[in-house]
Amino acid sequence: MSVGECYQKQTESDLSLIKSRCNYPSPPQRNSIAFWQLLLGLDNWQIKTIRISEMQVIDDHYGDIPGHEFVGVTIDNAIRCATIYHTRSIFEDDIIHELLHVRFQDWTEEEVVNSTNKLQKLDNPKSYIAELKPIYTFK
Repeated sequence: MSVGECYQKQTESDLSLIKSRCNYPSPPQRNSIAFWQLLLGLDNWQIKTIRISEMQVIDDHYGDIPGHEFVGVTIDNAIRCATIYHTRSIFEDDIIHELLHVRFQDWTEEEVVNSTNKLQKLDNPKSYIAELKPIYTFK
């Protein structure tokens, strides 16, 4: 796993090792999530955040040793719910990045990174979003 990856919904047993307290985002995070959620057309989605311990993250690039920073999202299209798991405070770029994974599920990591970087720099991100690839059809 690497920072910023997304995963389809896991089963409850898959998440047993990363169960932690579901923390409510701080007011600035809540406002940022609501802003980008609306802008990306995800206003009918529930977006949750859960802080996890770095010791719950295993990185296969480092010999499956636990203790790595992580920000990632799981997506459940059936109930339109996305959960952002994170080992550190999340910032606006993290929120944009993870919500882009939810909105454009067929995008590569590179496409998400490039769009995240561009959206952060724009005064009017709405016009850029309108030019993006056709909207993912939720099943």
